[in-house]
Amino acid sequence: MRMENRNVTFPQTKTILDGVNVPNVTLDDIQAILNMRDAWRFMLNTMDAPLTIEYLCSLNGYITRNEQPPIPSLNGAETELSSILSDGSTATEKALNLFTWGARGQLFWDGNKHTSLMAANKVLISAGAGMLTITDRHMERFNDLLLDF
Repeated sequence: MRMENRNVTFPQTKTILDGVNVPNVTLDDIQAILNMRDAWRFMLNTMDAPLTIEYLCSLNGYITRNEQPPIPSLNGAETELSSILSDGSTATEKALNLFTWGARGQLFWDGNKHTSLMAANKVLISAGAGMLTITDRHMERFNDLLLDF
């Protein structure tokens, strides 16, 4: 949740996920945490599903709770996604390309970075290549590099 500058600690997040109210955490932050939980559940339960634009829309729907307008250019986005996933690179390279494509492309009204990160992790997990995470220690540098990109 740090990627979106949400000031919620790991213990607070765990408490929220355990169903307990946490003082001084906004309802918006609580909803965002629950949305990400649901997005992870969806992704982990659909690991065998192909990664398509429709799949990205479903992920984004969990992350943003269906606050998205239609994708501006479905055909263009589908072609670009297919190109990334079939380029013959390693799972790690595909995941990084997918993340940067989605974060920069702004396909959705909101939740682009989270949706792209979830999709990248689906590629990595499916290949047994770990997960892409950005730790608190690297978050500022990550955001600077992403803005430059």
